[in-house]
Amino acid sequence: MATAMLRAILHLEDKYALTDFKKSCYNAAVKITVTSPSRCVRVLTDETFGPERSVGDRIASLSIVKGAARVLSSFSRDTEQDDKKNAKQQQDIVRVGKSRRWGSGRREKVPSQANRFAPLAGNFFFSLSSQYGRPFRTPRGIFSNVSMLTSGFEAFLIRYIETLGLLIRCARLSPATPKMCSTMIRIALALRYHKNADVRLAVLHSIFCIIEACDVNKSVFDVIESDIVELLVWIDLCSNGDSNIKCREEAKAIREILRNCNSRLSTSAKVSDETLFAKIKSFSSYQKMNTTSSLL
Repeated sequence: MATAMLRAILHLEDKYALTDFKKSCYNAAVKITVTSPSRCVRVLTDETFGPERSVGDRIASLSIVKGAARVLSSFSRDTEQDDKKNAKQQQDIVRVGKSRRWGSGRREKVPSQANRFAPLAGNFFFSLSSQYGRPFRTPRGIFSNVSMLTSGFEAFLIRYIETLGLLIRCARLSPATPKMCSTMIRIALALRYHKNADVRLAVLHSIFCIIEACDVNKSVFDVIESDIVELLVWIDLCSNGDSNIKCREEAKAIREILRNCNSRLSTSAKVSDETLFAKIKSFSSYQKMNTTSSLL
């Protein structure tokens, strides 16, 4: 019943010029997906990569996936905006003397809620990530010569990367998070030199999601350790040499987050050696990256 209703809503037409028609369809689709997420995510994946769908329709399906993940994980848009703001504020810290630092005050902790998305995270994420780079299907079920990597589909590719990044953030302590991050790193490595600046910006944001996942779920770094440093080197180069100012600012924000975490580790005796950033700090390739960047 849920899948049939979801398909019907996805193909509804606004024949009567109703007010907030698209918003009402989106809200209804999210609510249906939340009631039967495992089945509905398969429908949304088919609609996202299926035949005879416009770019707008494909993006709309991705938006429903994101909306359902937010509801199931209790991860609101306000939380996401606050996290982005805090990342940007890392660049606005004013140093006074050699030891004092001034910045924004601490944010009050929000009471934790049950994350119903955690056991479903792998199903959501890998249903989408398995389609990366594959051609879209034609009405007869065969593959066409058009994919998300085709010129003209950059808008869809950006939403696709953003959706995968959000799913990682919503997963938190899910057992599937390490593998999700490993898959996201492979996609990020493939797209980090994309000619479209907005695609590169989406890749940078996905890396931020991976780093955040590492800090929450300590087992993640053990899985991605061999690949994350290559991305960190690219972030270092991007922060100084990318042609787009937004990409440079995002890369600098990520670097500042890593530096601040390493700084706290060096001055705190209570931090365990198993902490993510302790491992990054001791990782020889990362030390080499910092040495190189100081010479630029």
